[in-house]
Order: sequence, then structure tokens, then C-alpha cells
Amino acid sequence: MDAEALPPVLLQEADRPAYEQAIRWLARRPYSVWELQQRLLQGAVSQEQCQRVCARCQELGYLDDAAFALSRARYRLHHGGYGPRWVTAELRALHVGAEEIRCALTELLAEEDVLALARKALHKRFGAVDNGASAENMRDRQQKKRHYAFLARRGFDDEVIWQLIR
Repeated sequence: MDAEALPPVLLQEADRPAYEQAIRWLARRPYSVWELQQRLLQGAVSQEQCQRVCARCQELGYLDDAAFALSRARYRLHHGGYGPRWVTAELRALHVGAEEIRCALTELLAEEDVLALARKALHKRFGAVDNGASAENMRDRQQKKRHYAFLARRGFDDEVIWQLIR
């Protein structure tokens, strides 16, 4: 059964304050379904009201885990200096589904090379790090350890890290 065949979610008058609050939050930034549910439940909203409000927001396209995953992953990868593993862990913590995470990362990593993202994160943290210009600096064992640890904490795979710091 497709989405068009489903009857629209009807909100009761008692749901209106929770719905309006959800819309205000969603106007500021995207939320995962789970994250919005948690915020609503912290207030004086029952589980049933929360479910109806979230269903209505999803129906109207205001709440979408796939779009949220894409938005959050794009920001973390391109502006935050984080790698795919870190982004995956963050999205899982926000209860985004594995399929949405996989689709978001596949789309974003097709656009940009993971090695380039790692190089950008390393440059942002430690300054000019390039395979040619700073090869002498990278030979220093202690510095390699620092760079490796930094990139590993940021969620980059071992293979990518070793390619960069060799």
C-alpha cells in the first residue's frame, strides 16, 4: 500500500499546542523522528499525542529521517571534519535507520573522496599537511601518532589514514 492510499492523520484540538511546538522546532533545524519524539515527551505531551504529531509532521514532509541523515552527514563530513564512521555512529545514536544512513553516506561520498575529507580535517587541525611539502614533518613518529589518533577519533578508516600519513 503506498502513502497516497493512507488516510491523512487527523490531529485533535488537544494536539495543537504540541504540533505548533514541533513546527517551531523543525523550523529552526531538522530533527530525526526519535529526537523530536524525545523533545515532545519531555513536555506535557502524552505518548499518543506525540505519535499523532510526529505522524502528521512526517505526512506533511516536515519530518523525514532520510533528509535528516543527508543534512547531518553533509554538515559533519564537509564542515565538521568528521569521517564516515563518526557520522554513522552519531546518526545511529539519534535512531536513524541503517538504510537511511547508508543512502546518505553513499550519496555524499560519491561527491567527494574520503581521502580529501581526511586531508582537509588534518589541515584544519594541524596546518599545512600535504604529501609532498610536509613529507619531512610526517616522518616524525610522534607526529604520525598524533595525526593517526586525531583522524581515528574523527571516524576515518585505517586504510584512509595510512594512505594520508605515509
